[in-house]
Amino acid sequence: MKIIINKYQDLSSDKLYEILKLRSEVFVVEQNCAYQDLDNKDQKALHLIVEEKNKIIAEFKWERGKKPVKQIRNDNEHLIF
Repeated sequence: MKIIINKYQDLSSDKLYEILKLRSEVFVVEQNCAYQDLDNKDQKALHLIVEEKNKIIAEFKWERGKKPVKQIRNDNEHLIF
């Protein structure tokens, strides 16, 4: 497992697409929670990305100046920060 922190401008277009795809799968499809994902907050946020076998398995968008969450869940385990 690999944990990476990127600024928005450091994300490649392929990496950003993979993040947006994952968010859609989790929130819209799995949790049936339609929401406005493209909210202009990504550009100012730090992106904590968890990869396993070169595939993104979790992503956390941390808006600077806001208190970060303490826990991120994926299908297999809880990652505590």
